[in-house]
Amino acid sequence: MNRPSFDALTLKKVPIFKGLRHEDYLKIFSLGKIKQFQKNSFLFNQGDDAKGVLILLEGKIKISQMGEEGNQVLLRVLGPGQLVAGVAVLENGTYPGNGYTLEKTTVFCLED
Repeated sequence: MNRPSFDALTLKKVPIFKGLRHEDYLKIFSLGKIKQFQKNSFLFNQGDDAKGVLILLEGKIKISQMGEEGNQVLLRVLGPGQLVAGVAVLENGTYPGNGYTLEKTTVFCLED
């Protein structure tokens, strides 16, 4: 099965980028890169320095934390068009949970 290709206009479908000029999509796209991950791939660990914002293009990402008793607590499941770790990066903080893929996943990554 062929995987879809992504280009600057893919960003038009992402809510935080809606309404930008064509040149803006091209500029943003030139600053990042497309990354693909297999199912059950770890993207980041709770407490690690937040180094990049991910925009989910396809697939699903599960964000969870370790509870006080060592159990996994589900925070959310993210789907296409959603921003991953935006607040953590903007605040120069750490990832609030563990992020891993629930299926084959493609993200657009803006790293610092």
